[in-house]
Amino acid sequence: MSDTSSLENKKPVRGGDGAYTGLCLTATIFLSLATIGTFTASCMIQGVSGTTLAALTLVFALATITAWLSSHAARLRYRLVEASSWKPPQWGRAETNADLENPYIIEFEQGRSIHFWLLGLIPTAIIILAGIYLFFELNKGTEEFFAYQTGQATLLGIFGFIFSCIWLIFARSFESASTDDLPESSGLASTMRELQILCLVTGVMYIAKSWIGSGEGWFTRIYIIWAILVGVELFARLLMGWLNRSTNPTQFTSPVDLTSRSLIFVLGNPISGLFNTLEKKYGISFRSSWAIRFVARATIPAILMVVLLSWALTSMSVVRLGEMGVRINCGKITGEPLTPGLYFKLPWPLGEIKTYPVKQAVRLPIGFSHDEDAEHTGDELHAYLWTETHGEEFELLLGAGHETIVVNAMVVYKIREDKDGFMKYVFSCQNPKDAIESYGYRALMEMTRTKTIKQVLEIDRNAFAMGIKDRLASFCNKNDLGVEIIDVCLLNLHPPVDVAEDYLGVISAKINVKANMIKEEGQRDVKLLQAQQESYAEVVTAKIEANKRISAAQERSSEFLAVGEAYKESPQAFKNRYWLNTIEQSLANKRLVLIDKNLPLYWDMSQQPDAKKPSAMPGLIQAE
Repeated sequence: MSDTSSLENKKPVRGGDGAYTGLCLTATIFLSLATIGTFTASCMIQGVSGTTLAALTLVFALATITAWLSSHAARLRYRLVEASSWKPPQWGRAETNADLENPYIIEFEQGRSIHFWLLGLIPTAIIILAGIYLFFELNKGTEEFFAYQTGQATLLGIFGFIFSCIWLIFARSFESASTDDLPESSGLASTMRELQILCLVTGVMYIAKSWIGSGEGWFTRIYIIWAILVGVELFARLLMGWLNRSTNPTQFTSPVDLTSRSLIFVLGNPISGLFNTLEKKYGISFRSSWAIRFVARATIPAILMVVLLSWALTSMSVVRLGEMGVRINCGKITGEPLTPGLYFKLPWPLGEIKTYPVKQAVRLPIGFSHDEDAEHTGDELHAYLWTETHGEEFELLLGAGHETIVVNAMVVYKIREDKDGFMKYVFSCQNPKDAIESYGYRALMEMTRTKTIKQVLEIDRNAFAMGIKDRLASFCNKNDLGVEIIDVCLLNLHPPVDVAEDYLGVISAKINVKANMIKEEGQRDVKLLQAQQESYAEVVTAKIEANKRISAAQERSSEFLAVGEAYKESPQAFKNRYWLNTIEQSLANKRLVLIDKNLPLYWDMSQQPDAKKPSAMPGLIQAE
């Protein structure tokens, strides 16, 4: 094939064996271990220090990819050396053997795909995406995000110096190698210089962290941006190397010699580095241009002047509207409080003007935890039932020690604006917020320890909040905290959430008892009303019956009196009449026959005379 013939006529590039190949492999292993160690440390350390180590991990990962690509390129060149010495077998038919492909060329093409994709493009793309994600996550950090520990920062600074020395040794070693022995030596040397300078800057930054404070976040952003730029250039070169298959395989080298690294970290002067890089790689020479040489020579002095001017500008500071400040010279507060305006001080780090937001009202939760960041997410506020868990709350012990309650209060305070009060805030207490919070809990305990849960739940909430406010104001004045208690808002009073079910069960039982009592009282009132109605009806009925009986008795007494009067008039006639009436009543509805032997007729007493048919002698029957 054509590849085989070209290998027979051209000498392959060396670098498949020798001392520099071992040096490249040693650097590869060491970089891999350093990348893993830095990543592990970034996961263990909290705050921006961990993010800085994560940014360094990206840079180390790109350097590791460069070292792996160089080592693998040396292996591929070794395959090319073997391919140049390969000849078709002498057995069999000559025309068939002439069509056989060189197995080393096949292995080289497979290794070339692994070189560009598995070792180069895919890991580089992952690192670029990780850098972009880390950059946006870093911009979401708050002031607490930049917290650090001094001992931790010092230890990291020492490690930075140690690693800087190690990378310097590797850089000097690769700079001493020629491109004939190791074609990627220039790229590896610039990579090691990059790691040396970054580790040195990181070590100095951690050692001086007590001066620069939260400025570490800006160094971290610079590291991330640099890692993204280097990753993009490496990705572009690898992609172009993969697409450019017309390159003679005997001259195969890995595209790890990046312009960005050579420009910044090889010569130290970006302008001179740019001119030398263009002359070295592209053959463009600027040696005959006096103006360009002058600019190249004047770059360092110009940068020093800019740095000096920038340092001098740090002597100016502005106290913004709504703030008051104090001037600090060499760690000592001097002069009077500063009102809004422009002021001069000693340059950094000798002087500082520290400002305080005296117009800002600070909210301090008492009795529960409060997430300040949740208020800035844009989400709607939600109302929670107190029976559901809605945050971390703290229980207060009541009465005899067997009852607890949860009190949610919000203390609003601000820094005093008068001279004495403001200076007390600056001098008296390093953490006034913690002091106010601790006494807030003390005030709650003093106001609830002698009460039962029933008394607390039924208490006047406005008076309760005013009592806490007065106690807090008295505490702040007594301890010269320099703050003014604006208000205390009592948000909620309820039993602990853990006993919500039992508490609601007791309340429900009490409500049921009251409901049953009301129901029974209603039934009692209904029955009483019915009994009253029935008794009234019985009384009325009895009165009617009594009147009837009285009337009947009066009627009978009148008849009796009338009979007595009739008896007085004619006693014999009355007796006869009374006897006849008695006989008539006794014989009423009975059949009687009157027989007299002297009369030819008999009297049938059962036949009464008909009123419609008058007869002179009713009931007379002819005797037989």
